[in-house]
Amino acid sequence: MGITRRQFLKVLFLGTVATFLGMRVAKSPEWSIGIFTGMDICSLTPHSRNPVLTADDITDLEALFVADPFLFFYEDVYWMFFEVMGKDGKGRIGFAKSSDGFEWKYGGIILDEQFHMSYPHVFEFNKKIYMLPETRKAKRVILFKAKKFPSKWEPLEIIEGEYLDPNFLVYGDDLYILCNSETLYPNEIHVFRAKKIEGPWEKVSIAKPVYRNAGPIIEVGGKLYRPFQGVRLPGDVLPIYGRYVGLAGIGGLNPYKETPLECLLPPNSPWASLRFHHISFLPNKGIAAVDGSNY
Repeated sequence: MGITRRQFLKVLFLGTVATFLGMRVAKSPEWSIGIFTGMDICSLTPHSRNPVLTADDITDLEALFVADPFLFFYEDVYWMFFEVMGKDGKGRIGFAKSSDGFEWKYGGIILDEQFHMSYPHVFEFNKKIYMLPETRKAKRVILFKAKKFPSKWEPLEIIEGEYLDPNFLVYGDDLYILCNSETLYPNEIHVFRAKKIEGPWEKVSIAKPVYRNAGPIIEVGGKLYRPFQGVRLPGDVLPIYGRYVGLAGIGGLNPYKETPLECLLPPNSPWASLRFHHISFLPNKGIAAVDGSNY
């Protein structure tokens, strides 16, 4: 049966769109980092000169992308720690610093192990600075203590197992680490508790199905919120890794409970039109670092 010219053009157009979208989703994300501002995480404004850090800023390694930014304000300086993915397929941890949170200067690679590393959660506890990165490929969770900030770190193995994206949290008299177990959705949150940061760490709860962590836990007004990586926005035919950042209110840690909120950060910037993947928000400073990709 023949088709009209109009029908042929419609099929050609839809096929071209499908091919284009398929190529974008199939291509590996080329993450870069941007800055957003605002006191309300649900209504942040992008910085006019985003992205502020890309693979081109990495001077000591041939990099594919930069991702997983964590903000840390210390001694009147904004510090950012992030994954640097090398062209050899291995992630290292790099850092940058800024006096105002907008203009960033790359400082170099500070952690380069034999295994892949990402998600460098940096925090201060009991007047000491720690980093809790993802070290899944090492088959254990490794806590690093700063010996000479920001360049020298001392490792301490604290949890056995292959976990992703660990978040550290102080709640009441206890310390908690919230990890994921899988790369994609559906996922699990494994909650560990300890009295001392060196451990021993005890697993107290497992919750599923949930989305993967997308940055450090945020405390606002005494309430705790967990950023997560959503995989599908309205109108999406297929799930897409790192599609958007969502927010869930934490209702309990043992057992773990959360409620997803209607607060979404969709990819709506020229440098990040397909994916938003991570957020690190400093509520008292009104500044957030995010990563995104056009692919």
